[in-house]
Amino acid sequence: MSKMHLMTNCAAIFLATVAATAAPSLTSTAQPADVGGFLGGAGAEPVRPPLIEGEPEPGKFVRQQSPEFRGSGVYHGLYLPTNWQPGHSYPVIVEYAPNRWEAFTGKVDDCRLGFYLSGGRDFIWLVLPYVDPVKQENVVWWWGSEDATIEYCLTNLRRTCEQYGGDANAVLFTGFSRGAIAAGYLALRNETIADVWLGFLPHSHIDGGRFTSDGARERLARTRGRPTFITYGSDDDGKNESPKGARILRELGFPVVERELEGLEHTDRFLDTDSPIRREMREWIADVLKRRPGTWTVRGRVVDAAGKGVADVAVQCGTWHYVLTDPEGRFAIASLTPGVRTLTASKSGMTFTIPNPEITVADCDVEVNPITAQTASEGNRDFRVGVAQPLVIPGETQSNVRNMEPLVIEAASRNAKLVVFSECGITGYDLKGAGANAAITLEDPVLNQIADMARKHEIAIVTGFYEKRGENLYNSAAVFFPDGRRVVQRKHNVVAPEKAIAPITAAERDRVIFEIDGVKCALLICADAGIPGIFDELSLAGCDVVLLICAGAGDESFGMHQAELTDPARRKSYAESIARCLDPAAIEQCLRLDMAQVACNQAGWSPVTGYFHPGGSSIINRTGEVTAVIPSNIVFELLRPELAVGVITPRRKETKE
Repeated sequence: MSKMHLMTNCAAIFLATVAATAAPSLTSTAQPADVGGFLGGAGAEPVRPPLIEGEPEPGKFVRQQSPEFRGSGVYHGLYLPTNWQPGHSYPVIVEYAPNRWEAFTGKVDDCRLGFYLSGGRDFIWLVLPYVDPVKQENVVWWWGSEDATIEYCLTNLRRTCEQYGGDANAVLFTGFSRGAIAAGYLALRNETIADVWLGFLPHSHIDGGRFTSDGARERLARTRGRPTFITYGSDDDGKNESPKGARILRELGFPVVERELEGLEHTDRFLDTDSPIRREMREWIADVLKRRPGTWTVRGRVVDAAGKGVADVAVQCGTWHYVLTDPEGRFAIASLTPGVRTLTASKSGMTFTIPNPEITVADCDVEVNPITAQTASEGNRDFRVGVAQPLVIPGETQSNVRNMEPLVIEAASRNAKLVVFSECGITGYDLKGAGANAAITLEDPVLNQIADMARKHEIAIVTGFYEKRGENLYNSAAVFFPDGRRVVQRKHNVVAPEKAIAPITAAERDRVIFEIDGVKCALLICADAGIPGIFDELSLAGCDVVLLICAGAGDESFGMHQAELTDPARRKSYAESIARCLDPAAIEQCLRLDMAQVACNQAGWSPVTGYFHPGGSSIINRTGEVTAVIPSNIVFELLRPELAVGVITPRRKETKE
């Protein structure tokens, strides 16, 4: 028998709750699955099946590879419940493996907790790997690349939800040993990944023990009131470590159930058969899905101009949580922790007006004003463009690309046909060469990810990157069209400071003029604006708008800390930096040449590389009107992702009207 100790006040689980609701549907026609059979009374339970090759189907545990790692040694396991049906939504249990140690292989293949927590029904079970992106293989001892592992999780968890009806707002995390530590060390490593989870079930060890004590409190603080169920055996080394993390969570005021299992050694097989602890853990899961402690819900409606509800609109709140609207256009996005979030909406062939896209989730549910949908043909006849400034980190290509998508979604929801990111927005640009060392080829999968964004959200995307091409290294940029086409432009005017960073090859002088929604555009990369006569040449060639992407600034000497604003001299520098965002000469040039300009500068700060770019982007119409501005920001702590959308009036429209 198990000796079970309740180490905190379980009432906290119920006091910080929202009204009980069913798990929200991911499509307007989908129905939430009947989650309750796993509690018992539904007949004999299946035994965990082996990992096999093949297509996913109910009751099978199938090996899968993501497109980014196809043909490599990186893979994950997907199990669809025995009662899985198309058109229904299911909560998801994500599991990570222990280290390879004694009888434990450390492989995706041999995980089991998620299966026996669900009884093989009602839940999608997803077993994800620790990734070594260099060796292109799953890692069986500790972490591999933490960043690559997190990116793999976010990418493939999202795909699973979209393809198989996983409920993105009902995702639980579990793991044994190394996998239990990962519940904090990986699952709470940054704000983006931390936003995903509804609850945690780590068995034997946890973040905050002797293996990952550094930074554990900061990571566990990202739990933000969501519940944790901690287990470990009395004859298990985890007994010495799990209570450490549990203590941190209790000190932070978060709901914790802590159980010590009498006579249990270091094993994940304690749930294989019926027992009091398995029944209690399943009841805890059912209660968490019902009450969703520590989280809140954003509700609203998407309507057309006549006030009629619009179905199947993807409404997203922040970087992770989303639903599709029901037949009446209603949506309820659940499991949101407190904080400021951006609301976006998207559907093929439609644009959306969101009255207040930035919302604050605090200590209650939020009802938002109706979102208005219109068909693309009803939209503004002017050409709408977004300038986007995610926070770029040199060398972190996967993270940089992922951080683009929320801004792409927001730009599309605000009727933009084009969104422009900075020079080297994918690889980063810095003075120590971290961005240049992350150079990619035109066949790199990250470019396919951006192409997928353009297609999915029906918007053209411009962004830059360091490019490897044979023996040469270029500072390049690409235009990704919604129909899959791409245009690549390489920097011609490579200046001496850039050559000091890396051996950048200067490309041809000629600039390509391309059309987006009938608007003629040309792309200049930073110092290419200094090519003699280039703006006049483009205007004579019929160009409507020049897209100028930059990574202006360089090291930390360009910035300051917030505390320095108490110094009058530093405040003056801050004010001057904001004023410098707009160049009066650019306005004069737009008027003289009857040609618009979109300028986007990189934003980001990395103390590790000493890199700092303050942003500062603008859209100037050919009339000289400034239609959008993101002021530069030289205060490190005040940098944040930003998007501005402005209007351009192409010359060609006047001749047709």
